[in-house]
Amino acid sequence: MIVKVSRILLCTLTLCLLLESSARAQRAREMFERLNPKNAISGMKSTMNKVRHATLFDEMESRLPRWKPLFKRKAIQTSAQDSGSVRIPGLAPVTTQDMPKLPSEDLFGSSEDGFYEPTLNSIYDDKSKGKKTGGTIDCVPGKSCGGPDCDEFWAHRSSASVEFLYLTARGANLHYATVVDGLGANAVPLGPDGVADPEYDSGLRFVWTHAIDRDSSFVVGFSHFESSTSDSLGLQGGSGFVRADVVHPNTVNVAADSLNALATYDIDFQFIDAAYRHILYGGSDYAINYFFGFRYGTLDQDFQGNFTITGRTTVNSEVDFHGFGPRLGLEGERNLGKGMLIYSRGAANFLAGEFHGDYLQTNIAAGSQARLSYDDDRIVSLLELELGVGWENCCGNFRVTAGYYIGAWFNSLTTAGFINGVQNNNFTDVDETLSFDGLTARAEYRY
Repeated sequence: MIVKVSRILLCTLTLCLLLESSARAQRAREMFERLNPKNAISGMKSTMNKVRHATLFDEMESRLPRWKPLFKRKAIQTSAQDSGSVRIPGLAPVTTQDMPKLPSEDLFGSSEDGFYEPTLNSIYDDKSKGKKTGGTIDCVPGKSCGGPDCDEFWAHRSSASVEFLYLTARGANLHYATVVDGLGANAVPLGPDGVADPEYDSGLRFVWTHAIDRDSSFVVGFSHFESSTSDSLGLQGGSGFVRADVVHPNTVNVAADSLNALATYDIDFQFIDAAYRHILYGGSDYAINYFFGFRYGTLDQDFQGNFTITGRTTVNSEVDFHGFGPRLGLEGERNLGKGMLIYSRGAANFLAGEFHGDYLQTNIAAGSQARLSYDDDRIVSLLELELGVGWENCCGNFRVTAGYYIGAWFNSLTTAGFINGVQNNNFTDVDETLSFDGLTARAEYRY
């Protein structure tokens, strides 16, 4: 009996010792796991990332102007040119060393290790507008293409472009002759009016842009346009005469009117522009820039009329303007998708310069009959507006556009106004508006 009780007690004691050893081992395993450096580091990472994530974007939001829609885009792009830095409109570059590792599922989706590490080719954008593949986004026309050579729609880029102009001058018509019956003050209009009317003609514009950074650029441009028109008016005998309307009324040999008249009329202008451009509003599919700078402009108007009046009488008129002054304006672009875009550009130029006019009337028999030179200092306001559509390739490094242009020269002097002042010997309040309008087509390479 005693032996049996002793065996039972021994088994019970052994079992208690085993249970206690198992409990101690479990507590030891739990303590070891808590003290495991790998788990400790993961826990610290999770806590620090949450704090850094909130602190970083709080700072970005406080420094970012409210009108720049950064937080509409879930995008942070780096490029080879940034040398490992993250560039955000309105903020100084932030290097990848300064960027904390953020939990990818919070903002950018999941990744293999659960953390987002910025790289040179990492581009994230609105998921509804691009397919995310391997940390980049597939090519979306007008947006990022997922490579270091591509840029966002609003970003400034260096470029070179050539533009074809197809314009006509308005407000410059010159009435040079009229078919009449009778002579002098008793003449009655009988037939068509001879008008030198400028028609559509071609010109060119060259523009070079140097991107200072992604927010701003420097632009230099040269524009040249010239137009030429000719017109004639004649009678093959019978009643009536061709009255010369551009000769001086006090010259003797115009008492007898002619039977033939021929006119040629040229209008040319040239611009040299230099301006600084900067982003005003920008987004993934639109950009609005302001610019300011200077313009040097010239305007040349040349007229020649030939009339058969007691031999041959010729009238020559030249009106030239040279001016220099500030220019400023706005330009906007909107991405429509699939590479299509619309654009608008408006500018105001204030050119301080001088109008110079020369009038000369000669007769083959009598020689010089009337001569006058005229100078007038003026500030010409030149307002310009252009609207159009365009297309660009995937990365936006090649673009073609076509649009409608109108430019109005206020407080200017036209050939018709100048000749009228010569005939009346009065140049008081001779200020007119001359305008040019027509189509434009541009090819641009951006790099």
